[in-house]
Amino acid sequence: MSKKKIAYIGAGPATLYSIQTLVKLGEYDVEVFDMNDRAGGACYTGIPQFRFNTSFIDKLMDELTAAGVQFHFQTTIGKDIPFSDLQKKFDRIVVAIGAQVENMFGLEAKGGCVAGLTLLHDLNIKHMHDFYKENYQHAVVWGGGNVAMDCSRSLVRIMDDVKIIYRRSEAEMPAHKGEIKDARNEGVTFHFLENIKEVLRDETGKVTGVKVITMELGEPDESGRRSTHE
Repeated sequence: MSKKKIAYIGAGPATLYSIQTLVKLGEYDVEVFDMNDRAGGACYTGIPQFRFNTSFIDKLMDELTAAGVQFHFQTTIGKDIPFSDLQKKFDRIVVAIGAQVENMFGLEAKGGCVAGLTLLHDLNIKHMHDFYKENYQHAVVWGGGNVAMDCSRSLVRIMDDVKIIYRRSEAEMPAHKGEIKDARNEGVTFHFLENIKEVLRDETGKVTGVKVITMELGEPDESGRRSTHE
Protein backbone atom coordinates (compact mmCIF):
# COMPACT_ATOMS: atom_id res chain seq x y z
CA MET A 1 0.00 0.00 0.00
CA SER A 2 1.47 3.34 -1.07
CA LYS A 3 1.84 6.13 1.43
CA LYS A 4 -0.37 9.19 1.23
CA LYS A 5 1.41 12.37 0.23
CA ILE A 6 1.00 15.38 2.55
CA ALA A 7 2.18 18.94 1.85
CA TYR A 8 2.59 21.58 4.55
CA ILE A 9 2.77 25.26 3.69
CA GLY A 10 4.65 26.92 6.54
CA ALA A 11 7.36 25.43 8.76
CA GLY A 12 6.48 26.78 12.18
CA PRO A 13 6.48 24.78 15.43
CA ALA A 14 2.88 23.62 14.94
CA THR A 15 3.86 22.15 11.57
CA LEU A 16 6.97 20.43 12.90
CA TYR A 17 5.25 18.79 15.84
CA SER A 18 2.31 17.77 13.66
CA ILE A 19 4.69 16.10 11.21
CA GLN A 20 6.46 14.37 14.07
CA THR A 21 3.16 12.63 14.86
CA LEU A 22 2.63 11.66 11.22
CA VAL A 23 6.14 10.25 10.93
CA LYS A 24 5.50 7.95 13.90
CA LEU A 25 2.46 6.52 12.09
CA GLY A 26 4.64 5.57 9.13
CA GLU A 27 1.82 6.03 6.61
CA TYR A 28 2.71 9.36 5.03
CA ASP A 29 5.29 11.02 2.79
CA VAL A 30 5.61 14.64 3.86
CA GLU A 31 7.03 17.72 2.16
CA VAL A 32 7.21 21.19 3.67
CA PHE A 33 7.31 24.53 1.84
CA ASP A 34 8.34 27.76 3.58
CA MET A 35 9.16 31.25 2.34
CA ASN A 36 11.98 31.71 4.87
CA ASP A 37 15.45 30.16 4.75
CA ARG A 38 14.91 27.88 7.75
CA ALA A 39 12.18 26.40 9.93
CA GLY A 40 10.72 28.00 13.03
CA GLY A 41 8.04 30.42 11.84
CA ALA A 42 7.52 33.25 14.33
CA CYS A 43 10.06 31.65 16.70
CA TYR A 44 12.64 32.46 14.03
CA THR A 45 11.29 35.62 12.40
CA GLY A 46 9.55 37.35 15.31
CA ILE A 47 11.16 36.48 18.64
CA PRO A 48 14.59 38.02 19.34
CA GLN A 49 17.31 35.47 19.81
CA PHE A 50 18.46 37.11 23.06
CA ARG A 51 15.34 35.82 24.80
CA PHE A 52 14.49 32.58 22.99
CA ASN A 53 16.72 29.60 22.24
CA THR A 54 15.66 27.95 18.97
CA SER A 55 18.02 24.98 19.27
CA PHE A 56 15.02 22.68 19.86
CA ILE A 57 13.79 23.55 16.36
CA ASP A 58 17.14 22.61 14.82
CA LYS A 59 17.07 19.29 16.69
CA LEU A 60 13.53 18.53 15.55
CA MET A 61 14.44 19.49 11.97
CA ASP A 62 17.34 17.04 12.00
CA GLU A 63 15.07 14.27 13.30
CA LEU A 64 12.41 14.88 10.66
CA THR A 65 14.92 15.16 7.83
CA ALA A 66 16.51 11.87 8.91
CA ALA A 67 13.02 10.33 8.85
CA GLY A 68 12.59 11.33 5.20
CA VAL A 69 10.66 14.60 5.45
CA GLN A 70 11.60 16.96 2.61
CA PHE A 71 11.91 20.69 3.30
CA HIS A 72 11.76 23.35 0.57
CA PHE A 73 12.90 26.71 1.94
CA GLN A 74 12.82 30.14 0.28
CA THR A 75 9.82 28.85 -1.61
CA THR A 76 6.60 30.85 -1.73
CA ILE A 77 3.50 28.96 -2.81
CA GLY A 78 1.56 31.01 -5.33
CA LYS A 79 4.73 32.67 -6.54
CA ASP A 80 7.50 30.10 -6.94
CA ILE A 81 5.13 27.13 -7.14
CA PRO A 82 1.44 27.38 -8.14
CA PHE A 83 -0.98 26.08 -5.53
CA SER A 84 -2.56 23.99 -8.28
CA ASP A 85 0.70 22.05 -8.63
CA LEU A 86 0.44 20.98 -4.99
CA GLN A 87 -3.16 19.92 -5.54
CA LYS A 88 -2.08 17.65 -8.35
CA LYS A 89 0.81 16.06 -6.47
CA PHE A 90 -0.48 15.68 -2.90
CA ASP A 91 -3.41 13.91 -1.28
CA ARG A 92 -3.72 16.55 1.42
CA ILE A 93 -2.42 20.10 1.84
CA VAL A 94 -2.08 21.72 5.27
CA VAL A 95 -1.89 25.53 5.26
CA ALA A 96 -0.07 26.67 8.40
CA ILE A 97 1.18 30.15 7.53
CA GLY A 98 0.17 31.95 10.74
CA ALA A 99 -1.11 35.53 10.90
CA GLN A 100 0.10 37.21 7.72
CA VAL A 101 -1.67 40.58 8.02
CA GLU A 102 -0.69 43.00 10.78
CA ASN A 103 -3.20 45.40 12.31
CA MET A 104 -1.90 48.99 12.22
CA PHE A 105 -5.01 50.31 13.99
CA GLY A 106 -5.41 53.05 11.41
CA LEU A 107 -1.79 54.20 11.41
CA GLU A 108 0.08 54.55 8.12
CA ALA A 109 3.22 52.44 7.89
CA LYS A 110 5.71 54.89 6.41
CA GLY A 111 8.31 57.45 7.36
CA GLY A 112 9.39 55.71 10.54
CA CYS A 113 6.09 54.14 11.58
CA VAL A 114 6.28 50.35 11.29
CA ALA A 115 4.23 47.40 12.51
CA GLY A 116 5.70 45.37 15.35
CA LEU A 117 6.24 42.11 13.49
CA THR A 118 7.73 44.00 10.55
CA LEU A 119 10.26 45.62 12.86
CA LEU A 120 11.19 42.27 14.40
CA HIS A 121 11.57 40.72 10.93
CA ASP A 122 13.79 43.64 9.89
CA LEU A 123 16.03 43.08 12.91
CA ASN A 124 15.95 39.28 13.27
CA ILE A 125 16.02 38.24 9.61
CA LYS A 126 17.25 41.22 7.58
CA HIS A 127 19.71 42.31 10.30
CA MET A 128 18.91 45.99 9.73
CA HIS A 129 20.26 47.13 13.10
CA ASP A 130 22.66 49.63 11.50
CA PHE A 131 19.85 51.12 9.40
CA TYR A 132 17.65 51.76 12.42
CA LYS A 133 20.56 53.02 14.51
CA GLU A 134 21.66 55.48 11.82
CA ASN A 135 18.18 56.77 10.97
CA TYR A 136 16.42 56.93 14.34
CA GLN A 137 17.40 58.16 17.79
CA HIS A 138 14.05 57.88 19.61
CA ALA A 139 11.39 55.17 19.57
CA VAL A 140 7.84 54.91 20.85
CA VAL A 141 6.29 51.45 21.10
CA TRP A 142 2.50 51.45 21.28
CA GLY A 143 1.01 48.52 23.19
CA GLY A 144 1.51 46.26 26.19
CA GLY A 145 1.80 42.71 24.87
CA ASN A 146 4.76 40.44 24.32
CA VAL A 147 5.37 41.80 20.81
CA ALA A 148 5.64 45.28 22.32
CA MET A 149 8.18 43.96 24.83
CA ASP A 150 10.18 42.26 22.08
CA CYS A 151 10.18 45.44 19.99
CA SER A 152 11.18 47.71 22.87
CA ARG A 153 13.90 45.37 24.12
CA SER A 154 15.30 45.03 20.60
CA LEU A 155 15.26 48.80 20.03
CA VAL A 156 16.84 49.70 23.38
CA ARG A 157 19.86 47.69 22.28
CA ILE A 158 20.47 50.06 19.37
CA MET A 159 19.22 53.43 20.70
CA ASP A 160 19.05 55.11 24.09
CA ASP A 161 15.52 56.54 24.15
CA VAL A 162 12.80 53.88 23.94
CA LYS A 163 9.35 54.42 25.44
CA ILE A 164 6.30 52.19 25.72
CA ILE A 165 2.90 53.87 25.65
CA TYR A 166 0.08 51.77 27.07
CA ARG A 167 -3.50 52.89 27.55
CA ARG A 168 -4.11 50.87 30.71
CA SER A 169 -2.10 50.50 33.91
CA GLU A 170 0.75 48.05 34.41
CA ALA A 171 -1.62 45.66 36.19
CA GLU A 172 -3.59 45.19 32.95
CA MET A 173 -0.60 44.60 30.67
CA PRO A 174 -0.95 41.24 28.89
CA ALA A 175 2.81 40.80 28.48
CA HIS A 176 4.60 38.32 30.70
CA LYS A 177 5.68 39.93 33.97
CA GLY A 178 9.25 38.78 33.45
CA GLU A 179 9.38 40.50 30.05
CA ILE A 180 8.11 43.75 31.57
CA LYS A 181 10.74 43.56 34.30
CA ASP A 182 13.52 42.82 31.80
CA ALA A 183 12.46 45.68 29.53
CA ARG A 184 12.49 48.12 32.44
CA ASN A 185 15.88 46.85 33.67
CA GLU A 186 17.31 47.30 30.18
CA GLY A 187 16.32 50.96 30.05
CA VAL A 188 12.86 51.02 28.44
CA THR A 189 10.61 53.65 30.04
CA PHE A 190 6.88 53.06 30.50
CA HIS A 191 4.05 55.56 30.12
CA PHE A 192 0.83 54.10 31.51
CA LEU A 193 -2.70 55.42 31.08
CA GLU A 194 -1.68 57.19 27.88
CA ASN A 195 -2.81 56.58 24.33
CA ILE A 196 -1.62 57.80 20.95
CA LYS A 197 -4.09 60.25 19.44
CA GLU A 198 -2.06 61.25 16.42
CA VAL A 199 1.26 60.52 14.73
CA LEU A 200 3.04 63.80 13.93
CA ARG A 201 4.95 64.08 10.64
CA ASP A 202 6.95 66.70 8.79
CA GLU A 203 6.26 67.91 5.26
CA THR A 204 8.01 64.84 3.78
CA GLY A 205 5.89 62.41 5.79
CA LYS A 206 8.64 61.48 8.24
CA VAL A 207 7.52 60.83 11.80
CA THR A 208 8.57 63.60 14.20
CA GLY A 209 6.61 62.56 17.29
CA VAL A 210 3.24 61.52 18.64
CA LYS A 211 0.37 63.35 20.29
CA VAL A 212 -0.88 61.45 23.34
CA ILE A 213 -3.92 61.76 25.56
CA THR A 214 -4.46 60.74 29.17
CA MET A 215 -6.72 57.75 29.79
CA GLU A 216 -8.78 56.68 32.79
CA LEU A 217 -9.72 53.17 33.84
CA GLY A 218 -13.33 52.03 33.81
CA GLU A 219 -15.15 48.78 34.49
CA PRO A 220 -13.75 45.41 33.33
CA ASP A 221 -14.42 44.60 29.66
CA GLU A 222 -14.90 41.25 27.92
CA SER A 223 -11.18 40.45 28.32
CA GLY A 224 -11.47 40.78 32.10
CA ARG A 225 -9.22 43.84 32.12
CA ARG A 226 -10.51 47.27 33.03
CA SER A 227 -11.73 49.30 30.06
CA THR A 228 -10.34 52.76 29.34
CA HIS A 229 -11.76 56.12 28.33
CA GLU A 230 -10.42 59.64 27.85
